[in-house]
Amino acid sequence: MNNIYLEYNSTWLKVKNKLEYVQNINIYDLIFGEDNSIFNRVISNGKIINIDDSEKLNYWEKSRKYMIDNLDNNDYDLIVELGSGYGRNIFYYLYQFKNKLINTEIISGEYTQGGCDTQNYIKNKFFNDSNLKIYRFDYNNSKDFFLNISNKYKNILILTFWSIEQVTYLNDDFFNNILNLKCDKLKVINIEPIGWQISEKSLMKENKTGYRSYYNKNLYIKLKELENKNVIKINNIILDFFNFDEIQSSGTLIEWEKIF
Repeated sequence: MNNIYLEYNSTWLKVKNKLEYVQNINIYDLIFGEDNSIFNRVISNGKIINIDDSEKLNYWEKSRKYMIDNLDNNDYDLIVELGSGYGRNIFYYLYQFKNKLINTEIISGEYTQGGCDTQNYIKNKFFNDSNLKIYRFDYNNSKDFFLNISNKYKNILILTFWSIEQVTYLNDDFFNNILNLKCDKLKVINIEPIGWQISEKSLMKENKTGYRSYYNKNLYIKLKELENKNVIKINNIILDFFNFDEIQSSGTLIEWEKIF
């Protein structure tokens, strides 16, 4: 896992270096700051679709439409993304909802120092008027991170995008720390490559060999345990919701909420 940390840390710092030459941020630089490769297909809602490069941005935005609709139709006073990389999702939402999110606190949690440094750079250069806070975050040791969320909020949204995949087995403390947040409403949306955990109908099968063999193996199990205890309610599951190109990292969407 140390090699994985170094790889991601280096990748996010490359984004920072690239954006140092950008004077006025545009959506393409923001989203694809770390990746300009050409994909020949996408996985969308369980279907494999051939595309050309001109459609890449369009499909990326479609992959975030579920979250955009949530942000558009709900008044969250706190939004948290965990394992946020260099922050492209967070900054995309700030870009799209500058006026709507002006009174919303946003917390970005990222494991790598390079990711945090790059996010701080982007924030200070392009989004210095936002209510964004950036903290180091570790799925295996998350208590201190959640202590940063000390105020009482009415409505909290927590997001993960292909980040829980990096944690083979989530511990109970992670879920307890989320569920102990003081609020009136709490919703979580995970998009993670765990379709095989849920259904044999998923395009994605368990990665048992190779570098993906460490991918998460218990997110859905943990959520079902909490649901069976009437602690949470799983509201929606979309198998193989989205991914560029590779079936074996296709993200399945799970939306769940705390029962109060």
